[in-house]
Amino acid sequence: MHVFIAMLPIRIKRSAYRHLFGWEIDDTARIGFSIMNVRDVYLGPNTRIGHFSVFMNLQRLHLANNSRIGQWNWCSAAPLFSSSGQNEAATLVLGEHAAITIRHYLDCSGGISIGAFSVFGGVKSTVLTHQVDTVESRQTTSPVQIGEYCFIGSDVRITSGSQIPDRCIVAMGAVVAGQLAEEGMLYGGVPAKPIKPVEGEFFKRSVGFVR
Repeated sequence: MHVFIAMLPIRIKRSAYRHLFGWEIDDTARIGFSIMNVRDVYLGPNTRIGHFSVFMNLQRLHLANNSRIGQWNWCSAAPLFSSSGQNEAATLVLGEHAAITIRHYLDCSGGISIGAFSVFGGVKSTVLTHQVDTVESRQTTSPVQIGEYCFIGSDVRITSGSQIPDRCIVAMGAVVAGQLAEEGMLYGGVPAKPIKPVEGEFFKRSVGFVR
């Protein structure tokens, strides 16, 4: 059914999602040809989901006003955790004017939140929120939190339980493992470490899309 609905014109698609699944979708929200296997969806005013993205086994997808997810993204949760009943499990939440560009992989098993005006730029970044605990021999989850006005470069890896504070840039190819301490910094390397303070209009803007 999800594949069939994905092919419908946007007006019919919005109506189908509302009536069949009870999703809250604003009249100005737009959804491309994407697979949406999600229990609870909120798409606020002027939100966008591009073509050929996949949302699998999510409990909740929340896009605040003017946020957007581009093309060819994969956002999923392991079935083991999508039905766990934990508040943050299997969720993806974008703050207002936040954006995920194209061809990123987000494991939402433990929950991912992306703050207002933050951007996943470039391509091929990965967020993981579950892992194997080798001591207890079981899989565990821990949410990933990204602050406001952050920029995540291409090919970044973010591990389970990581936190990125407000107004930070994570350089291309960096690996974020754990909680980064300082706001307003450029982080880079493996593992990511603070390199220098950052400043500029990007961290003050009132519109999410950067031209």
